[in-house]
Amino acid sequence: MTLLQHPRLENHRAIFFDQLELSVSIGIHAHEKEKKQPVLIWLEIYFPLKLSSPKNDSIDEVFFFFFVRNGIQSIAEKKHFFLQETLSEEISKFCIKLANVSAIKLKIAKKEAYTDCKSVGVETVTWSNN
Repeated sequence: MTLLQHPRLENHRAIFFDQLELSVSIGIHAHEKEKKQPVLIWLEIYFPLKLSSPKNDSIDEVFFFFFVRNGIQSIAEKKHFFLQETLSEEISKFCIKLANVSAIKLKIAKKEAYTDCKSVGVETVTWSNN
């Protein structure tokens, strides 16, 4: 669900990743430390419309998805994470520091944590201090 209805995000645009799937070394159990497992990422990044409205239909005028995806992938690959909360914090810190970002909403989930549910994870909203 989008945050665009929030009063702080009036006149904003969101870009999003819906179920970006990465292979991540994550977990506290011995079997989780032996091999990577699939982690799903939902991410919304909010920008003021005035700073994200292209006038010349050029990629140089908008936020480049490729940069964000590569940044998230780099974070996910750099080490073993014991907790989803730690991975979530590192991704959030990376995204909120990007130029012109007002807020982010991030949800991550492990697909193979339990056999009786589709996934289990954490969700956070981070506001820029600007």
